[in-house]
Amino acid sequence: MTLKSALLDLLSPDAIRKGILGPRHPAFEIASRRSQLLRLRVVIGLCFTFIAMVLTRRMLVETPSGFREMFSLVLAATVYEIVVYIFARRAEARDESLPLWFWKLNAVVESVLPTIAMILLSGSGEMPPQRTLVSPVLMLYPFFIVTGILSLRPSIPFTNGLASACGYALLLAYSRSTFNAPPDDPLPFSVQVVIVPLLFLLGLAGAWVAARIRGYALAEIQETARRENAEHGIRVAGKIQEGLLPREAPESKTFQVAGWNRPAEMAGGDYYDWIPLPGGRLAAVLADVSGHGLGPALVAALCRSYLRAVLRQSGMLAEALGLVNTLLRDDLPPGWFVTLAVAIAHEDSGRVELFSAGHGPNYVYRSRDRSIESFAADTPPLGVLDTLGGQGIELTLEPGDFLVLASDGFHEWPRDDGARFGIERYRETVLEQAGHEPAALIAGILATVEQFAEGSAQPDDMSMVVLQRG
Repeated sequence: MTLKSALLDLLSPDAIRKGILGPRHPAFEIASRRSQLLRLRVVIGLCFTFIAMVLTRRMLVETPSGFREMFSLVLAATVYEIVVYIFARRAEARDESLPLWFWKLNAVVESVLPTIAMILLSGSGEMPPQRTLVSPVLMLYPFFIVTGILSLRPSIPFTNGLASACGYALLLAYSRSTFNAPPDDPLPFSVQVVIVPLLFLLGLAGAWVAARIRGYALAEIQETARRENAEHGIRVAGKIQEGLLPREAPESKTFQVAGWNRPAEMAGGDYYDWIPLPGGRLAAVLADVSGHGLGPALVAALCRSYLRAVLRQSGMLAEALGLVNTLLRDDLPPGWFVTLAVAIAHEDSGRVELFSAGHGPNYVYRSRDRSIESFAADTPPLGVLDTLGGQGIELTLEPGDFLVLASDGFHEWPRDDGARFGIERYRETVLEQAGHEPAALIAGILATVEQFAEGSAQPDDMSMVVLQRG
């Protein structure tokens, strides 16, 4: 907002509607109304202060000159400002803004009050007429101009300044033509006349300040609106992503499966899934897109769609993931990638095909000797290389054995002192929780990690899948 736009606001009341100054945000209108109410409360407070001063002077001076006239003026000004305040409050209650012409008229009326006060002082004979032009009442002019800035409308302080300059100029001309100042007057006409352009310039300066404040306020409101829109989009994406997660465990006579996910923000780049496949097979999937937030959440949904479509069409796990890698390679922005682990469990034999693209460590717990086997990634993450390669591994789960797939949000969660939970502590926690059913096992691991974190904020998305042979 510049001085030019402030003058446009003054000269063209319809400028806003014509788009010269740009549209006002509804939140700005609310802020402007509340700021105007604050200004009116300040002015009313000043009026009551003047009433107290006039009454105090009446008690100190037996018959002060012009008391009745001055008291009537201050009382009338107070009643006027209260009425304006009531109008503004009622408009605020209706969530409406009073028109700009109303506030401009109010600015003119307020600027006339000091002029009338100096006329009363001049007629009372309490001081030489030419001295009334530099009495303390003169300070009311800049007071109304400066408080006019609180309206957040540049035309208001400008109108205050213009009306004040005109009123004081008329007073000066009347005083000059009617009364002759003594030769030794320390405040000659040449000094008094400078006040006129100073009041006008003060009005211009007030308009510029109001314009700058309005510009900053609009920018902040628009930025807040953009941020709220973005957060709304992320919340919607989070709800959609949450809806894509499995709602219940798959039916299986051989395996028990449980999964859990919690993004670091309202939406995240982690997801888990299980996909029934032909031939009595079940695919358990866990993926972690680089980063967290709306972008990774969209990639996670895309990866889920690709994987579901490809796994149901291809009989070979390595071949299916190679095709998903090709599809993602064409879609991912530079520097983005997806770590992925897929375990295909065979219902009839307990055999499990495991393929990890950049995801690990993946643990298999052996109930017979309470040991843990660790399996590293078979290939780099998806989206890094043109061809994936790798064949994966095959293993057999005996009754009581289980496979744990987890994103790095578990073992990389740090405390405030910088110490991370770590892979070794994560491995020990898996051993400690062995013997529980999959859902309870995940809950136990999570509780241990959160206890270690000591209340520090979750820095990354977290997901876990446990596949256990019953």
